Amino acid sequence: MDHRDPEEILAWAMNVTARLLPGTVVQRRSITREEADRKYESVGLSYDAQSYNPIGAPADTVLNGNTTFLAPSDPTEPPKAKRTKAVPHGVCKDFYETGHCRFGDACIYSHIREADL
Repeated sequence: MDHRDPEEILAWAMNVTARLLPGTVVQRRSITREEADRKYESVGLSYDAQSYNPIGAPADTVLNGNTTFLAPSDPTEPPKAKRTKAVPHGVCKDFYETGHCRFGDACIYSHIREADL
């Protein structure tokens, strides 16, 4: 196993990054809090790990036309399970709900629709 100096590994990683991503500025130092604020502010993102809503928009707000962030009404309440139809024993669930079964005639369950019962 090859044990290398951390400085040598960092120099190698920066060199590889510069070759793989030409035109990208490879920084060796970490950025300050003010620089991070300016960087994330320019792209409209919040990076605060303590905030519930990572985008910073109020709950029930539609962002980008298709994304909605909703805050739960009561965080102590467990999520509710979706209600599904009760399928009779021995009846193909897919055929009962959709009218189609991927197994076709080879299905071991009965192909009975809800309307047939």
